[in-house]
Amino acid sequence: MSKLKKVLLPLKKTRNKFILHLNKSLYKDELVKQAVLEDRDWVKEAASSSSGYVCLELKTPDTRDVLNWVNYLIYLHKG
Repeated sequence: MSKLKKVLLPLKKTRNKFILHLNKSLYKDELVKQAVLEDRDWVKEAASSSSGYVCLELKTPDTRDVLNWVNYLIYLHKG
């Protein structure tokens, strides 16, 4: 049996926030920045451990808030 590679999970929950990793080739940088600016009171860009990903910190304990925000980001990319 082969060893599993260490995979960067797209969403990680910590104490009172979520860390979201977005692949830069899937999400347009200007639309991600627009969405972050609109919700800058609880969403901010964080340092990423990988150059191919944008790391965002979402300061909320509620999973629904995070999923609604990601749905909004997907909506921006659809238009």
